[in-house]
Amino acid sequence: MTAGGLNQMYQTYKDKNFIIIAAYSGDFDYELPDADDLMDWAREFGITTPVIQDEGSRLYWRYGTGTTPQMALLGPGMEVLEVGFLDEDVVEEYLGDGAE
Repeated sequence: MTAGGLNQMYQTYKDKNFIIIAAYSGDFDYELPDADDLMDWAREFGITTPVIQDEGSRLYWRYGTGTTPQMALLGPGMEVLEVGFLDEDVVEEYLGDGAE
């Protein structure tokens, strides 16, 4: 799913306490991105949802399956609901039929 698709999904479901967070681990030299790096990365890929540092790729290794980019749908209490390709149908299944 493209950044535009994720941004649209966020706009559709944000009133149901749904949020999309993009996690950036750093460059190939394993340097942790600073705030400017995060903003540049989000701008480059058209990401308008929050972007956080993923130090040591901890989130990736916890929820990832070996490829990037990776998506994980988490529920209350950080329960892993789905990992892999997530589209609006998957999100809707967990949030209800709130698509307008």
